[in-house]
Amino acid sequence: RPAKWVGGDPNPGCAFNISEDGTMQIRRGYYFYKQVCRAGQTGMGVAQTSAMDSETAVIGFSRNGTKNPDAVVLINLGKDAEKIALKVIGSSKTWSAFRTTDDEKELYRSLGIFHLNNRDELMYTMPSRSATTFFAE
Repeated sequence: RPAKWVGGDPNPGCAFNISEDGTMQIRRGYYFYKQVCRAGQTGMGVAQTSAMDSETAVIGFSRNGTKNPDAVVLINLGKDAEKIALKVIGSSKTWSAFRTTDDEKELYRSLGIFHLNNRDELMYTMPSRSATTFFAE
């Protein structure tokens, strides 16, 4: 309830707001949060990742004996789109993807299926200020 905060809402980019009349607004922060929360589930392992660009973040989860699929979250913090080759070791060759963009044009939108190439790389162009989650099929 932003109207109740002294000095205004300290979290204007939060996941959701509830107005004084009880209506709820789901904000883009929720969809960015969902990218990681859907990828990493109880019992999964955190996979080793690295990126060669300071505006690119990579978060990886291994199924670790659970029924959940391996997952990778790619985050582009930059103002420009970035073409990357995501090298995946020891997992599926087929991945489904979901994306959220800062401009709210895509809010956890399904991108379909991606396949690793013969070098075990997934070729992908990350839109500016976006997060994309890939799930092993």
